[in-house]
Amino acid sequence: MENKYDISVKTLDMILKKLNENKNTRHYEKKLFRISEIISVKTKTCKYVGTSTSSSQDKKHLQVKFTSPDESGVICVSVLADKYYI
Repeated sequence: MENKYDISVKTLDMILKKLNENKNTRHYEKKLFRISEIISVKTKTCKYVGTSTSSSQDKKHLQVKFTSPDESGVICVSVLADKYYI
C-alpha cells in the first residue's frame, strides 16, 4: 500500500543530509544533491528477510522523486522511514 506525503524542500534536504552522513561509498567524495523541485513523495512497505532466522519484517520506506540543478532528469531516492524521516 502506498501513501502520499507532503514534504517540504527543507525537510527533504535534512533527510538527504542524514542519509549522506551514514552512506558508505566506494568513492572518496560523497555527493549531496541540491533540490529544485519535489515531484512526489510516497511510502512503500518493503519486506526484509533475515538470514539467520526464517522470520521476515515489514519496513516502511519513503520514495522521493525530485529534480536538482546538479543533474539532468529526475532523481529517485528510497530511504528507511524509521531511521531518516522526522
